[in-house]
Amino acid sequence: VLQHMNPRAAAGCLAELPVKTAAEILARVPVLNAVAVLRVLQRDQVKALLAGMPRSAAARLLLRMRYQETLIGAYVDDDVITLRQDQRVGDALRLFRRTGQHTGHVIYVLDEHRHLAGVVDLGDLLGERDRGIIQRLMNQAPVVLNARAALQTVSDHPAWLTHDSLPVVNRDGVFQGVLRRSNVMLEEQQLLTEVADRNETATTRSALAD
Repeated sequence: VLQHMNPRAAAGCLAELPVKTAAEILARVPVLNAVAVLRVLQRDQVKALLAGMPRSAAARLLLRMRYQETLIGAYVDDDVITLRQDQRVGDALRLFRRTGQHTGHVIYVLDEHRHLAGVVDLGDLLGERDRGIIQRLMNQAPVVLNARAALQTVSDHPAWLTHDSLPVVNRDGVFQGVLRRSNVMLEEQQLLTEVADRNETATTRSALAD
C-alpha cells in the first residue's frame, strides 16, 4: 500500500509508527518508492529509519540518495538479473526462471569487475543449446547511460522507442542497474514538481527563520 501513496502521505503514516516497525515496512517497499519517502523526512528521522533496517537494505537506499533528485542515478532500478560472460545458457535460463523477474527481452552481461560487457537477447538464449557460452551470444549495448547525467537529458532519447529500460553505469563504468522508460515518461514531471515544491518549502522555512 505504501508504495502507491504520495511520498508525503506515506511519510506521515510512518511517522505515527514506532521506528522499528516503520523501518521494517520501509525496507520491504521498492527502493525508488522508499527513497521518495525518505527525501521528505527530516535528517534525524531518516537516520533512525536506516539504522532500524538490515544493512543491505539501508545501503541500497543510501546509494540512491547520494544522487541529486534531478540525476539519473537517483532513479536507477538495481533489482535486475545479470549474467557472467562465462556462464552457460542452461544455467542462465534456470536463473531467469527461478527469480521470476520480468526483465524484458534484454539481459545484461557483466565482467569480473561488474563493468557492462554486453547484452544478450532472451530469444537467443531460448534458441541456443544449454552448454552454449553467454559470451558468444552477447552483443554490445547500443546505449549506456551515465548515473550522473540529468534525467531530463534522456526523456526524449530515441532509444525509448525500442527499449523498455536502458543500462546505467557510474563514473568508473561499474554497472548500477537500469533506468526504466516508465519512470522517465510517466513520472518525470511529477518527480520534478515534487522537487520544486520541496525546494520552495525549504526556502520559505529559511525566510521565516530569518
